[in-house]
Amino acid sequence: MEDENAVRWDNIYDAGDSYMWYPSELLVRLVRLEETRGGLAGIILDHGAGSGNNAEFLVRSGHQVHCTEISKAAAIAIRNRFRGALLPPPPISCLDTTMDLSQQLPKFDHVIAWLSLYYNTPAGLKQDLAALISRLPSGGTIIAAMIGPKDVAAQDSVPQDDGSRLIMREGRQKGCVVTVANSIGELQGWFEDVCPVEIASYQVALNGVWNDYLVFWGHKA
Repeated sequence: MEDENAVRWDNIYDAGDSYMWYPSELLVRLVRLEETRGGLAGIILDHGAGSGNNAEFLVRSGHQVHCTEISKAAAIAIRNRFRGALLPPPPISCLDTTMDLSQQLPKFDHVIAWLSLYYNTPAGLKQDLAALISRLPSGGTIIAAMIGPKDVAAQDSVPQDDGSRLIMREGRQKGCVVTVANSIGELQGWFEDVCPVEIASYQVALNGVWNDYLVFWGHKA
């Protein structure tokens, strides 16, 4: 059975509605902090790379990157982005969400999953995160961002029996399944075998619409 989230993201990227021009400022700061510690040598997995805004930043910063995506249209957007920037595109793996993630992952030394993993059920999110952590080498860095309870996707959605939420807000993400991190403590509990460096939250409100993010930064034990 085809994953509904993958179908919706294909539609979104085909329509050109989710092209992000710049990397997240907080991610930039976290990467720079990790670099000062001598980290991020090797291959960084940009898991759920979207239109490639964070991948472009990482490549321009001199890092090796491998992108993963569930949307074939997003993979095309990434390649077009790098072609337009006159940069060699990073390797991109298109994932089948109906199959075990651990069997599809390429080799990597660190992982960044910025606002991607939460498009899942709670069980699926934890399973995918466990797969990423299991393939992460000891000492490897993981940086991940999720949505919190005040986020527009949480507020304009309805709870499902499995603990996920179904987005009901009008727009191309309507019908997407998401999982909300309700607290920093809950977020930390998802990262087994990872020693946290920093766990943070931040909120941005534009035109009365809240974006509520919780961020985990740590190293595998």
